[in-house]
Amino acid sequence: MTDCIPNFTLPNGSLVSIFDAKVIDTFSFTPPASQRKAIRLMEALLDELRLDGSPKHLFALGVLLHGQDELLHRSPERRALVKHQVIDRTCWQLAQMLKYSTPTRIGEAVPHLTYIVDAYHRINPNDDKLDVIPWIFLGVALAHSGDHKRALETLQDALKKVHRAIQKPVKNLLWGRVHLAWLLRKEGRVQEAEEQEILARSTRSKQSQPKAPTPSQPEETVISKPESGNENEDREEEEESGKKRKRTAKADKEAPAPKKPKGKAKQSVKRKEQTGSAFLNLPFDIHLEISSWLGPVQLLNMARTCKDWHQLVASDEFVPVWKKLKIAELPDAPECPDDMIQPAYFELLLGRGCMKCRSKSTESVPLKMYHVWEARTRLCMKCVRSQWFDDNPFSVRSTNATNRALDSLSDYLPSVRIMTTHIHETYYSPAHIVDWRQEFELQKDEDKKKWIAAKKIECEKMKLHAKQCEDWTWSSASWKFEEEQIQHEEDERWRRIEEYIQDLGWGDELSRMANKKSHPRNAHPFKKLAKKRITNRVLEDNREALERHMKKSKELRLIEERDAIIEGRLMVFKDLYETAINKFLKPDEPRPRIGDVLRISYFWKPIMKTPIDEEMNMAGFKSLKSNIKSVIDKAFHKQEVAILELVKEGMGAEAYDPKTILGLATTVFRLDSDSSNPKSYNFHTSFGLMRTSMTQDPTLHTAPPYSRKVACRALGSLWLNAGEKKYIFDKQAHVLIGSILMLLGLDPKTTTVDDVCKLDPVFECLQCNCLGKGRLVMNWTHAVMHLKEMMDVAPGTHTDLGPSVFEALQGEDAVKAKAVLNEQKQRWLYSALVLPDSPPYFGKDTKVKPMTICKHCPDVYTARLDKMLWHLNTKHGIVIPADDDFKLTFQTDIEEYPKMECRMWPPRLPSIGFETDV
Repeated sequence: MTDCIPNFTLPNGSLVSIFDAKVIDTFSFTPPASQRKAIRLMEALLDELRLDGSPKHLFALGVLLHGQDELLHRSPERRALVKHQVIDRTCWQLAQMLKYSTPTRIGEAVPHLTYIVDAYHRINPNDDKLDVIPWIFLGVALAHSGDHKRALETLQDALKKVHRAIQKPVKNLLWGRVHLAWLLRKEGRVQEAEEQEILARSTRSKQSQPKAPTPSQPEETVISKPESGNENEDREEEEESGKKRKRTAKADKEAPAPKKPKGKAKQSVKRKEQTGSAFLNLPFDIHLEISSWLGPVQLLNMARTCKDWHQLVASDEFVPVWKKLKIAELPDAPECPDDMIQPAYFELLLGRGCMKCRSKSTESVPLKMYHVWEARTRLCMKCVRSQWFDDNPFSVRSTNATNRALDSLSDYLPSVRIMTTHIHETYYSPAHIVDWRQEFELQKDEDKKKWIAAKKIECEKMKLHAKQCEDWTWSSASWKFEEEQIQHEEDERWRRIEEYIQDLGWGDELSRMANKKSHPRNAHPFKKLAKKRITNRVLEDNREALERHMKKSKELRLIEERDAIIEGRLMVFKDLYETAINKFLKPDEPRPRIGDVLRISYFWKPIMKTPIDEEMNMAGFKSLKSNIKSVIDKAFHKQEVAILELVKEGMGAEAYDPKTILGLATTVFRLDSDSSNPKSYNFHTSFGLMRTSMTQDPTLHTAPPYSRKVACRALGSLWLNAGEKKYIFDKQAHVLIGSILMLLGLDPKTTTVDDVCKLDPVFECLQCNCLGKGRLVMNWTHAVMHLKEMMDVAPGTHTDLGPSVFEALQGEDAVKAKAVLNEQKQRWLYSALVLPDSPPYFGKDTKVKPMTICKHCPDVYTARLDKMLWHLNTKHGIVIPADDDFKLTFQTDIEEYPKMECRMWPPRLPSIGFETDV
């Protein structure tokens, strides 16, 4: 049994009664071990009071004052009241100790606070001297113990009685309202919880109130009073940091003098204000719930924020959280050794900096880190070389007796091996050297061998654990976790960058960039920025670059939106046009390019000139349905006008008839050599030029360039010479064709393209006859291209003789040559087609599958060439189709054939031909 009231040692070393008010004032500063000891003493005292509690017992304890012996002779009711007063004071003191424990144990105070509240109702049945503090304490304690329903009722009842209370304790009201809001949210009563949170914020701004007497204390006090002699002493209130509480004036005088800070006093105060957080006053189970949502690295970062968080995270109560994290995040990692606490072990496993100098490796300053698992540390090369020993003292050759005796432990001494290009250096842990020496020297002589044997077993276990840790760090699980952490850190840096961009007023634009290439995450300069530490200064230094990027991205977005709207209008126009013209014309009938139709003003203006925020006027589109023939005529007329302009520029002073010039075989056009790379020897007749699709990228030097780009992208074609590649009148081919026509006995000034096609002449180049290959034959168009090419790349006989190198084949030679050329054309068609000069949107050397139109079906039947061959064979019984059985069309709208020239055997004899080399 306790002989007297227990004493309590304050942080300044002074000894006071455990009932002294200064105990509660300084209880949060007391080490946790001393806190637990004091609580055990109070619990033992409370058990004794409940078992006995007689006046004699109270006097023996020293609770009753001298001169109060007459209480022994009073009535039993009075003795019961005195016993209750002592138990009441003990319960209240114990409840406060449990509240201010580290971590808080307020949940264990439920029975003590229940006793206080019940006793208060018995002594004050009319609530004439109401104090709501015990009710608030009880409600919070019930919340921590898990009895949420009763806690909710108690806190609501207490807060309803606040207006009738003796005083209004601001801090305790805040404490109670926070817990009430939390309980309401758990019940799903969000609106009521938000009301309590608003009241809590308003309560926060109020000043602290005086301390109330013990909850059920009557006017006459029989327990020894504190030295202050003031029973209405101020109740301890938490500061904004949630860690320290204000002391009374007398307690401040007797408190230990604070240590002098190393820096200036103002800096110390500022640092204290920065680390303050009311969040630390939340219940412990809320801390556990919040921490369970964090990863191990985030939890370690949280522990570095302040001393209180560090103490909480490192406490025994937090061990289940760490174990749960290990199972969830690092299931393959070794278990935490017994000589380490959980957060220290996670820091050793997952940290990336030196645990001595705190330096970290960066891209600009890479540092080599060494994990010394046996020493439970991670060091950089600088710290290893400067602070570890480069010599192992445990050796039989040592002059020190202790070092010689510890020679058998030399292989177990934690070490680091640094390997450079020419030198291998080994360093040893100084802490282990000193500790092992001291431990060995403290042993008795007969116990030293046992100590060495036990140390070897301990080191073997540490080596085994170190090997497991080393294997884990090289495992895929470790690399994967590290990559995830690096990605998480980078995402966190991006979050700060994006918040800064939003603060600059670009929040709406940033939200529009999600999953787009224009997002700052995809910009190379900002990718490098996100790999470094983000501070306010770094953000300010990059402000101009960020704003410039956002402005440019916004401009590009507006352009894309504008182009998308115009492209949508063009697609509407294209659908209407194709529907109308397909109904009016047969598939094999000539039709104008859609680009030339677009140039008609009542189509161009509403599509391109209407502002993008206005609805397009489609009144002019009615002509596509009502008068499509007029639209076709206008488009063809625009083509003819443009082609006549090219003829006028190319013919110069030569006379010609504008009405017939476009139908002549000598009127041909080519791409301008300045805009054609590589140089092309192809040419087009007027009719071919009208059908050729203008799919080249439009020039950027015309205004506005975006209209042509969008039109080309949406329609796949533009009008003549709308792009960078320009067609001009081919004067050279004009002259050569005239000469070839004269070889055939035709008049170049009157012979049309149709006349030549009906004649279908085949020519042989006499100059290119070869004994080893045969005779070179070709059709009339390729004869001109061949001569142009030979005159350019191989000047000589071709240039001197000109068209006279050709001979028009007649009779069997002509029939045989046409058969050979037709076979070559069929081979080309049936194989994979490759366009050497394909349009930009198809890419280089695009493979093109030709489409065909059946000329035998009454209805239009269109299919790919391979399917058309099957159709002609099965539907029409045509095994070997001819050119009259189907018509070719191309996906690119370009009817470009390869060179229709080939070798025919046998060659001409040397006495007849020109080329005799094999």
